[in-house]
Amino acid sequence: MKLTTDYLDKISVLHVDDDASQLCFTKEFLGRFDPGISLDSVQNPRLVMSMLRDNWYDCIVCDYQMPGLNGIELAARIREICHLPIILYTGKGSEDVAEKAFSVGVNDYFRKETSPHHYRVLAKKIREIVSQRRTEEIYTKLVSESKDALVILLGSHVIYGNQSFADLIGVNIDSVEGLDIMDYVPRKTRYRMRDALKRLLDGAVDSCWLEVELECSDSVACIEINASVITFVDEQAVLCNLRDITDRKALEEKLRRSETRNRSLLELAPDGIITIDIGGNVTWVNPAYSEITGFSEEEIVGKKAWSIGAVRSPDIGMFFRSFIALLRGKDVSPLEFQWVNKDGEVCWGEGRASILRVDGKRAEVLLILRDITGRKQLQEDLNANIRNLESLAEERAQKLVEGERMIAIGAVTSSVAHDLRGSLGAIRNAVYVLDKHPEKSMEMSNLILSAVDNAVSMLDDIRDKTSFEELEKEVVELGGFIEELMHMYPIPDRIVVKLELNNVDVYIDKPHFRRVLENLIRNAVEAMPGHGELEIVNHVEDDIVVLTIEDTGEGIPEEIREDLFQPFKTSKKMGTGLGLYYCLKTIKAHNGTIDVASRRGKGTKFIIRMPLEDKPTELVDFPQVLRNQV
Repeated sequence: MKLTTDYLDKISVLHVDDDASQLCFTKEFLGRFDPGISLDSVQNPRLVMSMLRDNWYDCIVCDYQMPGLNGIELAARIREICHLPIILYTGKGSEDVAEKAFSVGVNDYFRKETSPHHYRVLAKKIREIVSQRRTEEIYTKLVSESKDALVILLGSHVIYGNQSFADLIGVNIDSVEGLDIMDYVPRKTRYRMRDALKRLLDGAVDSCWLEVELECSDSVACIEINASVITFVDEQAVLCNLRDITDRKALEEKLRRSETRNRSLLELAPDGIITIDIGGNVTWVNPAYSEITGFSEEEIVGKKAWSIGAVRSPDIGMFFRSFIALLRGKDVSPLEFQWVNKDGEVCWGEGRASILRVDGKRAEVLLILRDITGRKQLQEDLNANIRNLESLAEERAQKLVEGERMIAIGAVTSSVAHDLRGSLGAIRNAVYVLDKHPEKSMEMSNLILSAVDNAVSMLDDIRDKTSFEELEKEVVELGGFIEELMHMYPIPDRIVVKLELNNVDVYIDKPHFRRVLENLIRNAVEAMPGHGELEIVNHVEDDIVVLTIEDTGEGIPEEIREDLFQPFKTSKKMGTGLGLYYCLKTIKAHNGTIDVASRRGKGTKFIIRMPLEDKPTELVDFPQVLRNQV
């Protein structure tokens, strides 16, 4: 409730006046008299439209005489884009000005006074007009978006109908006004509609309820109407709430026609079933109901449903309200409740209810009772087991951490075995071809050497990227270091290289940092199989060196971005998945960070940030199990 009150108390106002002192005084005094009002002030009326597009306001207070654009001209422009309340606030107005202001949609007119106390009146006027506007918006939204069809009738003609009403009768919303509701009521039942409207307008009743048929589009729908008298523009009108109950009626009819057949099925149903008339008396129970509750048919039939011992006293009100709602045609959700069997044992049940038409006239409530005591007990046992498992998981957490070593060994073994399998398979196939076709010895020898080189290269890569070394930092001029590296690194002619490098001294381990740059540059080149552009830029931000390496390649697949810096995660056919993992660990050891931004088909940018000042030497923290395995 407090949140709602706080929200309603806050009002945001845009004040437009070319007089800066007037803006200042208004903001000061309104803040005193009504702290809930906050003001944005603007002297140039031509800035108002952009401020309305960029900000939310509840009201606009506008001066009349302003250079370039007076208050009435400004109000006319505002009305073209929104319907915010506008108060013309001026000290040089007249009746003619007021008339023009109202004609363009200004909501109120207020004269400036010299006394500070008139700001109290202005604050009250702002709050009243905003509160009225908010109320109108709420009611308009409720009516226009209501799922029920709402219509206001003057006589039998429609003077307002919401979208649901237009959908119901199958017309465009713009065509609703002026329709005669009687044109949609079949002739045989028009007298009932006319009689109901007459009794309402004559004052015989304040409201009424009736069921009629309406000819909607190419079908006839059964409609439930709740109608009451209202005053509309000083005339008596009728507000009607229309609900399509065609499906419900069809279901009731279907139930009525199949009652005999269904009753035999109900006798065999495993759930307890009971029927109750409109007086609350039990008219029938199936055998399962007696078996579930322990009460015999003689102890139930003919008694008030809530007087049977199965219903607990605290739940009688709930059942009674649901019972009345059903008889009034409302839908009732399934109920979950406790009940008592004949032995006094408290059990859990799930109930579902619907209306039955007996002999096409008499209405009864059909209630289906399912005993869910076992299910409830199972849920309680399951929750207890979950709590035990959570406790057990917490106890075993340390053991799982200790098992990380074996998991990492398995990951390395699996990765190496998978990648070596390709090279060994190539060697094996080449030996087979040599045996069958000696004349291909040169070709197969080259293939075997290539496969061996691939395997050795892969193992060297893993060793280099998981080896344990202590950083040996030294002062390095970063721009020159990168330029030297780019001169030595083989960049294909198809790729344009752009360098924007500043002379910045950093503390780095040159071999480790060179591997990081080579890894990122190699990835960028491989991501651009065709023509592309590689851009390397460095600059300083608040004692932080920022280095970016950006390509215009294919981008990183979305499915591997989250695990990009995890070991053994790669999208390359012959990759080990350790390159970016090595980069992350090395940059962290330099007390820095590495981030990535990538878009498919647009390219990838890696951003490295490191402090200018030297920090205590860190060790490249590669897991011991990776070093041992390699």
